Amino acid sequence: MSGNVWEWCWDRYDADSYQSGDVTDFSGPASGATRVFRGGGWGVAAPLSRVAHRGHVAPELRNLLLGFRLARTLAG
Repeated sequence: MSGNVWEWCWDRYDADSYQSGDVTDFSGPASGATRVFRGGGWGVAAPLSRVAHRGHVAPELRNLLLGFRLARTLAG
C-alpha cells in the first residue's frame, strides 16, 4: 500500500502524546481537532512517503491523496 495514497488513521493528533505514549498499538489522545494520516501518496516527495511518516489534518478534508484501508477481524 505504501506510495499509493496517504492512509487515514483513527488516531487523533497530539504532538506530545507521540513523545511520551506507548508505541505498541498506539491510538493517540481521546480528543483533538485533527486526525492522523500516514504512509505517503504518489504526489509527494520521497522523504514524505515513508510508512512511519505521520501528518495530521481536519477530518473534513477531502483530497485525492487521502484514502483509508478497510480491515476486519475474522472470528476463529
